[in-house]
Amino acid sequence: MNTEKLLIHALDQCLPVVLVLNKIDRLPLELRLPPKDAYFKIKYTIDQLNEVLNRHAPELPKFSPFSNIVFASGLYGIVFTVQSMAEMYARLYGSTFEASEFAKKLWGDLYFNQATRKFTTQPSEKRSFVEFILEPLYKLVGYTISEEKEQLEKFLASVGIYFKKHLYTVNSKTFLKIVSRSFFGKGECLRDVIINSFPSPNHSQLPSRVIGEVPESSLVVQVSKQVCSSDCSKFYLSGLVVSGKLSKGDRVVCIEGEHTSRGTVSGLYIDNSRYKIPIEEAGPGCWVLIEGIETSFNYCTLVSEDLLGRVQPFEPLKFNTASIVKLALEPYNPSDLPQMLEGLSKCCKSYPLLKFYVEESGEHILLGTGELYLDCVLHDLRNLFTSIEIKLSDPFVPFCETVVDTSSFKCFADTPNQSNRIAIISEPLEANIAVDIEKERIPKDPSSVTKLFQEKYSWDILAAQNIWAFGPETNGPNVLVNDILPMERNEDLLGEVNPFIVQGFKWACSEGPLIEEPLRCVKFRMLEASISQDPLLRAGGQIIPTARKVCYSSLLLASPRLMEPYFITEIQCTQDCIPTIYTLLQRRRGHVNSESPVRGSPLFTLSASLPVVDSFGFETDLRTLTSGMAFCTSDFDEWVVVPGDPLDKTIKIAPLEPSPAPHLAREFMLKTRRRKGLTEEITVSKYFEDPFMKEMAMQDQDLADYF
Repeated sequence: MNTEKLLIHALDQCLPVVLVLNKIDRLPLELRLPPKDAYFKIKYTIDQLNEVLNRHAPELPKFSPFSNIVFASGLYGIVFTVQSMAEMYARLYGSTFEASEFAKKLWGDLYFNQATRKFTTQPSEKRSFVEFILEPLYKLVGYTISEEKEQLEKFLASVGIYFKKHLYTVNSKTFLKIVSRSFFGKGECLRDVIINSFPSPNHSQLPSRVIGEVPESSLVVQVSKQVCSSDCSKFYLSGLVVSGKLSKGDRVVCIEGEHTSRGTVSGLYIDNSRYKIPIEEAGPGCWVLIEGIETSFNYCTLVSEDLLGRVQPFEPLKFNTASIVKLALEPYNPSDLPQMLEGLSKCCKSYPLLKFYVEESGEHILLGTGELYLDCVLHDLRNLFTSIEIKLSDPFVPFCETVVDTSSFKCFADTPNQSNRIAIISEPLEANIAVDIEKERIPKDPSSVTKLFQEKYSWDILAAQNIWAFGPETNGPNVLVNDILPMERNEDLLGEVNPFIVQGFKWACSEGPLIEEPLRCVKFRMLEASISQDPLLRAGGQIIPTARKVCYSSLLLASPRLMEPYFITEIQCTQDCIPTIYTLLQRRRGHVNSESPVRGSPLFTLSASLPVVDSFGFETDLRTLTSGMAFCTSDFDEWVVVPGDPLDKTIKIAPLEPSPAPHLAREFMLKTRRRKGLTEEITVSKYFEDPFMKEMAMQDQDLADYF
């Protein structure tokens, strides 16, 4: 699951990909597969990933052992490609054949005929990949682990490798690392595949981001994250040198969004896991740790003085998951609050997806991707960045507000000065459009947007040409459409108030009327706009709150609902654990999407959907009930409508009792409003101030009890 999601994310970002099939040592050591079966397992893995490529990027070249696949074992230092193995055979047997031609014979349904000394497609006992690659690998691993000294010496001597006698007495696993590095080399083949598959840093996209000519000496560094020092006293910037040379002592400009600052590079290092190697300078393509630059952002752009004002800053990294688990925290001792806030600021630098904010009720909220993620954050907060005691709430999740129907009638609202009127209706927005907007698959050019919405989403030309905005952010999953007929609108007046209406729309999308959570999958259609001719009467102070109010009223009349996040959970277990897992998922409102055996093992893989709000403690229960025979990984998948009507006053929530499914939306709404310090019931009447609107709203089945 994680490999597939990572591959899809790389394809979405248009990144070149190299496939490294790691843990190749598990085939003989743990799975104990014969070389023939190991070949089919490797081929099946490659075919699965090529299917993902076919679904998401059919125009890209597929994964092939001849170009972009590396076989490796990080634990034992094994790394090879079919090309590197062909070169090894060419060195052993002289220049009797070309290594590049031999490499083409080492994969697929090709067999080596010992009698004719030629390759053929006629099936025989062993494929060439099995005979020339897997069998030597199996012999190497088997002889070393089983400590068969004589057999190992004979095998290594056949390939020209000799060791001193005392090395054969070393621990077998340690000795396997030594043997593997001598047999397969130091990983030059991985370097070669990367060089052939990835673009050169000298041919970067920098010219498209800079106004005017770019001198070769101009420095540009893309900083993607911050790395904490071993004593947690300072942070290094981790960045990629895109252009120029970065040297120790350089004076650079740090661009953080709309803010700029200056600093001096006091140190440069190459990050080597536990160690940092100091260097004096770094050129294009180098990943370095930069000391001496202070910034409060996880990302920024470092440039030289001559590029200030001419370079477009790099955007922050995009992730294939979302932060959907919340925790409220506070110090035991109130006087420790400044220490806690300072520690949280450092945690946000260390964890790119961590979010921290303060609710209007005064709660300090942490937002992370899951339980384990927040456990790591809290460990660092307590033990590394502070030494204070912290109180925590139970974990909870954010919700979204949406609609499942079209507004029952056209909603309108007048500005406070009674000089302007805006009429809007809301309706559901297709989920695939919301996902494409969030993943920034929508082009920036208006004509391209119109064409895309007409051809891909089957919108009519009037709606496709008049998309005003997405909200609440520029890639938000809600749409505002100007659906006023051309003969009924004044283009000049609408153009002047457009920014104000869009601002009111985005304000409404950021905080919904039910529980003040963001809106999702809602399309607002503006059907009427009567705008005053007097510029003073159509100012932003009049239009913005009116646009927000009419968005709220139209949403309340369109059967509003809550949405909750769901995990996609992949569970690996033995066959006898499957009934227990089904029962456990049903208790937590989850369900199994698919069930399939893992080839070459006795395990089964279950893919399940699980509400995040019911997922807390799921992994512990899973391991307990299956006696450790099952384990799971969970990742954010989608937003799903919560069953039930949150505005149904006939539902009574019993304390300390689980609510049935139709009552969940009402329960979530009431509990969230209490936690935020809001009144339990929504004041609906303030969105329907006009007498006619109020009378019409009172006839709505969902809202009748609120007047």
